[in-house]
Amino acid sequence: MLDRDGEPGGFTFWMGQLDAGMSRDHVLAHLRIPKKICVPNTVSTDDLALTVCSFTKDHPEMASHLGAQVAIIAMVTRWPCQLHRRLIRAANEIDALTPFERVRLIERAAATIRSQRDFLTMRERAVPLSFDVTADLDKMKSHASEMTEVLSAVVMPKCGDETRRLRILLDTEPR
Repeated sequence: MLDRDGEPGGFTFWMGQLDAGMSRDHVLAHLRIPKKICVPNTVSTDDLALTVCSFTKDHPEMASHLGAQVAIIAMVTRWPCQLHRRLIRAANEIDALTPFERVRLIERAAATIRSQRDFLTMRERAVPLSFDVTADLDKMKSHASEMTEVLSAVVMPKCGDETRRLRILLDTEPR
């Protein structure tokens, strides 16, 4: 479904969901939301609830989307992870990464970029075109395992720049 191998536990879980009658679109919606949420340990349950409520109030266009998807997007929007920093650090330490780690970082970057672009689209905001390696995420992901260390070290900062650029667009109010 996502053009990559899944982790054994996750694959089994989602296949079970499909077998139980969950639609393919519903599964894809869950799989495309960002997987890493950087909520500080000090955040209370009340703070989480207020974050989701405030987000849905500020984004009524999200009312027709899956509740879990909206809650996660609300948390990611309020407490974004610094993936762009991780990608740049990884590019600078490329020789310390295993091929598996390089591929997973690039796949995570592609998934994050896709989610950010999808979210901008859901908010009826224009998504500016990219003319670098992030322009074709599917192609980038499909070739991630074939990339040399040097190419990976070039791709990672470009992905980091794109995630940061899209984060700025997500944080900016439309005119």
